[in-house]
Amino acid sequence: MLRTAGRLALLAAKSGPIRPNLHFARSPRLISKIPNLQRWNSSQTAKVDQQYMIAFTCKKCNTRSSHTFSKQAYTKGTVAIQCPGCKNRHLIADNLGVFKDQRINIEDLLKAKGESVATGTEDLVFEDIPESLRNTIGHYAKDAPEEFRRDDDDKVHYLEDKNDTKENK
Repeated sequence: MLRTAGRLALLAAKSGPIRPNLHFARSPRLISKIPNLQRWNSSQTAKVDQQYMIAFTCKKCNTRSSHTFSKQAYTKGTVAIQCPGCKNRHLIADNLGVFKDQRINIEDLLKAKGESVATGTEDLVFEDIPESLRNTIGHYAKDAPEEFRRDDDDKVHYLEDKNDTKENK
């Protein structure tokens, strides 16, 4: 018995890693019994996390850059962005109190300095849009090339106001 088990182990070692046999997962009637797959069906759509994009010029090195982050990180977490030029970190939002005792975001910081933040697409420049997002939001840029333009390029999209409630929308 021991010699047979030893031979099987040696054969398995020679043939490569042991892979589990998951033939049962291909059976349609068994998939419905797997808890994670039971709730998903093809008629449901995947939830996409909302993303924000910021484009700014670093005051330390004058490098213009754009970055994306999730709406959840901006409204509930902490967002710090590293400048690609000087590697300086810029605080965009701190809702967790990591850097300051109170919640703060870039809009509050600039408002305190007397500066403004554009929260819509009316000032969006195509050059500021990251390559990975140009097919998705490139048509919102005021100087979008012809191949990126769509019928709704005259609409301006704004971040929702913090004070807006679902009843007001």
